[in-house]
Amino acid sequence: AAAPPAQDSGRNGHGNGGAEALIDYKSLLHQAVHQRAQRPLTKGELVYDVTEEADGGGFWATVSCPGLLEQYCGAASGSSKRSAEHIAAKAALEAEFPEAAALDDAGAPLGSSGRAPAVRGGIIRAGAGVKRGRGADGDEDPKSRLKHGVQLLLGRSVVRGEIMYATSQFEHGGAFLFGSEVKIPAYDQSAAYEGEPADNLKQAEHNAAEAALAALGHLIEPIEEERKAKKARLQQERLQRVLEGQGARNDPACGLAETPSDAAPWA
Repeated sequence: AAAPPAQDSGRNGHGNGGAEALIDYKSLLHQAVHQRAQRPLTKGELVYDVTEEADGGGFWATVSCPGLLEQYCGAASGSSKRSAEHIAAKAALEAEFPEAAALDDAGAPLGSSGRAPAVRGGIIRAGAGVKRGRGADGDEDPKSRLKHGVQLLLGRSVVRGEIMYATSQFEHGGAFLFGSEVKIPAYDQSAAYEGEPADNLKQAEHNAAEAALAALGHLIEPIEEERKAKKARLQQERLQRVLEGQGARNDPACGLAETPSDAAPWA
């Protein structure tokens, strides 16, 4: 099987001392939601939740906001909490504000054209982004979807070796094809899911992942729906606390109400 894609190392390929431009997707998302709402966003409306993988291999983030249609999760991990948040923000941008997520034709950070500031720090490489290995229709690739589904089934992050692809090449009708199967020993030690043959290794592994998803989908979907409902409740509770806090600050009974700054002292 092919080696898994390397995670973002947080470096520019020239050692620890280097830095690489990071596209500021969080600022882009904040601006896009602000323009949609036609008002400034209050503190706590745009919420990022970050979790670290159990093996310390990276960070995963979700972003939610009353101004978004749903919660979005980055399909790739980040080398830091900050980069994971940017990956989640890019997921939301690509889904709801695709024009804001677009890069320059040269693939440069948006800040280079003046459309959004570029910052320095943890890396998100241009053209990489939220959903690793997207297809032409913009959907997440089957291997990423399977990893997400297995995390739901296990109730935790997946670690290396818990989703195993075995791929081999064979000749059929004068052509060389690839066949792949995937096993998930952490969930079911005996099951193996075999995909349709393909003319390249990557597609063969995707086909195996699709076969696993087809077999496990009826188990994954209810957990996903429950997770979304729980996140929506938490989001609503956060927003309610924000609104209650605003009300308290503006309540004259609390002695916090502001007086007009231009009022004459003798009026």
